[in-house]
Formats: sequence, C-alpha cells, structure tokens
Amino acid sequence: MSLAIIGECMMELSQNKEGSTKNYNLGYGGDTLNVALYFARWKGRVEYVTALGDDPFSEAMYDDWKIENIGVKLVQRIPNRQSGLYMVKTNDSGERSFYYWRDNSPARDLFELENCATILNDLMSFKYIYFSGITLSLYSQKSLDIFYDFLKKYKLNGGQIIFDLNYRPAGWKNNQEALDVFNRFIPLVNIALPSEDDEQLLTGQGSPEKIIERYLNFGVSEIVVKCGERGCVLHHQNITKKILTEVIDNPVDTTAAGDGFNGGYLAARIAGINCEQAVLYGQKCASRIVQYPGAIIPRSEWPKDYIIEIL
Repeated sequence: MSLAIIGECMMELSQNKEGSTKNYNLGYGGDTLNVALYFARWKGRVEYVTALGDDPFSEAMYDDWKIENIGVKLVQRIPNRQSGLYMVKTNDSGERSFYYWRDNSPARDLFELENCATILNDLMSFKYIYFSGITLSLYSQKSLDIFYDFLKKYKLNGGQIIFDLNYRPAGWKNNQEALDVFNRFIPLVNIALPSEDDEQLLTGQGSPEKIIERYLNFGVSEIVVKCGERGCVLHHQNITKKILTEVIDNPVDTTAAGDGFNGGYLAARIAGINCEQAVLYGQKCASRIVQYPGAIIPRSEWPKDYIIEIL
C-alpha cells in the first residue's frame, strides 16, 4: 500500500440542516481521517494510523472505516479509554467554529505505546506518509521527538512526506510553540497543502505567494495553497500558477472542504496525474462536501463517476 495517514478521529456533533442549536447529528471526523476517507472514495488504497478506545463509539468508527475501505491494520486499541469529541457550529454562510473535548484522546499516546517500534517499522514500508499540524498538536515532546527521528530516517530511505499545516490555536499553548514545532518538521516535507487562512493566522503572511516562498525556503518542492472560494495557488517545478474554482452558492457547511481537497488531490497525484489536473480533482471533492452538513457526506451522495484507480 502506498499511503499512510497519521492522526486522530473523534466523534462529531454537527448542526442539522435547519441549523438548530438544539438538535445535532452524531457522526465522526478529524482532519486526517477526512483525508483518508475521501482518498478512499476516489478508490485510493490508504492505511489510517491512530489509536482508539474500546468504547462503543470507537467500535462504530472502526467498523465504518472498514466499510469505507480505509485500512485499519495499524489502528491501535487502548482498553478503558474513549475517543475525543468535537462540536461544529456553523453560521449563515456555512463557516464553522469548533469546540473540543479531547484531552484524554487515545491518539495522543500513539508513539508511546509498547509496540511503537513495530508501528514505525510498518510505516517504513509505505511510499507516502501524510500528517497535519493537528496531528503534531496531539503529541508530547517525547512523542514529537520519536516521530521526527522516524521521519528523518523514512525520508533518507526514499519516503515521501506530505503535510497540511491545519493550524488550530486551541491545540497549542501559544502561537510561538506551534510555529517552533512546524518549523522543525516542514524541512522534511516533500508536498505541502496549506490553507491561506491557517498560514495567515500562524505567521501573518499576507499572500499565497509569500506562503509559497516560506515553504520553498524550507526546501519543499510541491506546494498548493488553498484559498477557499478563490481557488488555490500551485507551485511545482519552478512554476507558480493560480487556479480558480467553481463558487458554490449558499454552502451548507465548509467543514472538511480542505481535507476533501487534499484527498482528491493526493488520489490524483499518486495515480500519476499532473499537479494542475490533480487540483481539479481536489476542487471537485471540496465543492461536493460544502453542500452537506458535517465532515463526511453520505456514501449515497458520492457521485459514482468520482473514481481514480490507484495501483
């Protein structure tokens, strides 16, 4: 299998279509899991790497991932623990705010489990590894050191590292702590998929071109800056190009739009499709997602022609 995605999935409470503050839909989501799921819906083969509890909700998530054709061989189960929870509140334009209950999330302990060496050994066999800024926000300093040392060896062994900044201030003590951690890991990255909003929130960089320059200075070779309804800016092989997207009127919920873009883009890239065309796959996926509440749209609403066969 070519792609492993590392992170956390939580139970999700999202507002129903009527926007009621009393009635919420129970599902699951998490930035990296969303990427894995949408990658799998394009028929990509992916392994999700995380830790879950043994509560009924964790069991339901685990079972559903298998239905979605997400690999679960590297999902760790921790007895007497339960997964985190987040709530999504959306405004009239579909923009969202997040509220978390995740301090005791099992995913935080992934790299400090007794079988950590086995997990890392298995990960070494993948061609691509994806993680995000939210992934990094989960871990203790000890776990960050373990993960960093592994990624250095993985890259030296020819592995390709993919990263989305996905900066959420609530996951960090302060802005500087987050910046220090990101700046440590970004020089290992081959493909970066940041969003303009997150980069501006973290660094104050005011344009996609400045964001691209920052990643280039770290040695990243393929960069896509997501700019919401304004499309994105792609940099690859010394060429920078703006690519517009179809604007969706009255989006229901923008949750996971960026994650869905990443899933579609990576499915296309790993299938051998060029960067510019891969952006179109990412945009198709994101445009579909914003028309439904929550991070994960129903399988019945996924278009049957949204398929990329990946070997």
